[in-house]
Amino acid sequence: MKTTKTKRIGLMALLGIILLGLNATNVAAFEVLLKQDLVKTVIAEQDLVKIADNFIILFNSSSSMADTYKNTGMTKLDVEKMILAYKNAALPDLGYNAGLYTFTPKEFSLTLKALKPFYEMKPYNRADFANAIEQLPKKASGPTLLQQGLHDLESILAGLSGRTAVFVFTDGQYSKGSGLNPTQIARKLADKHNVCFYVISNAPGAVEHQLLKEVASVNECSRVIPLGAMLGRPENILGALYVVVDILTVQEDTVTKVAAVKMDNILFDFNSTAISPESKEELNGLGQFLQNNSKPYVIFSGFSDATGPAEYNLALSRQRAESAAVYLVENFNIDPFRIVTLWYGKNLPVADNDTPAGRSKNRRVVGIVAGFEGN
Repeated sequence: MKTTKTKRIGLMALLGIILLGLNATNVAAFEVLLKQDLVKTVIAEQDLVKIADNFIILFNSSSSMADTYKNTGMTKLDVEKMILAYKNAALPDLGYNAGLYTFTPKEFSLTLKALKPFYEMKPYNRADFANAIEQLPKKASGPTLLQQGLHDLESILAGLSGRTAVFVFTDGQYSKGSGLNPTQIARKLADKHNVCFYVISNAPGAVEHQLLKEVASVNECSRVIPLGAMLGRPENILGALYVVVDILTVQEDTVTKVAAVKMDNILFDFNSTAISPESKEELNGLGQFLQNNSKPYVIFSGFSDATGPAEYNLALSRQRAESAAVYLVENFNIDPFRIVTLWYGKNLPVADNDTPAGRSKNRRVVGIVAGFEGN
């Protein structure tokens, strides 16, 4: 049986055994999370905090989804369905309301509803939702009424309370008609409802990519996630539906190996996203490690103190996480697909926001290196 334990490792042991590639000036700033084989009782505790109350899947089954996705040998439609099935099987049931809809009617009509329900908005049940995924179209066909689908979303959101995460599977192509474009409709929904858009993109070109980027810019909690990133990075949806607060604990253990590595927090000045010289030293060590080890990837989570409006702090925490990511990309040529950025604003503080010292500790980016081979 296996679980995870946090342990500080001596400098030489860490350098020589675990984090090959980090230089001696940076190793002490890293905390190693070890996986261990246990021979006695394990207490498995995991505290999951729900971020959204509802989630809605808008699924694209239009004719453009018949194209083969990269070198998978599968159509875009089949890849999307596979991702949905995988994510559904792994999703903890925290009491969500859920809905699954396509926005691809068999024929174009401004008088018909674009959204077709496969799981009408109701309390989430994993088995029933899995069955609904199985009922999705097996063949890609029909027009892409993205803007009309977003328009029809209004009536669903009007009946919900709390935060709603809307996952839109799309390639950024749509059948143009009269009225507002997808970005304008998404912005109206964001202004009126507590909604975040998670655009799962397989955009084929720059025009489509720009459109989806604009849709995801309607508020700070929305974002674009490449379809390929959804295949192997489950952390990409952590900030959408839930966050993991605690890790597993054990009573006894034997042989250990690396599960993940946590950096000391990267701290920021007030209202700043600039990387400090001290933080650059830590990121330099991380960059060298990622260059020398091709399998692991890094998760940057951005935070702010509680000073100022919540939406501004959410944007600030996002920019801080992205600053750390850009530093690795520009200085160490790290593939952006190996970096997951999450942001939480003033949520989950580690210190008292009523004091200057506490606020300084909350203005941070937390870095976790995961994906070690063989774990």
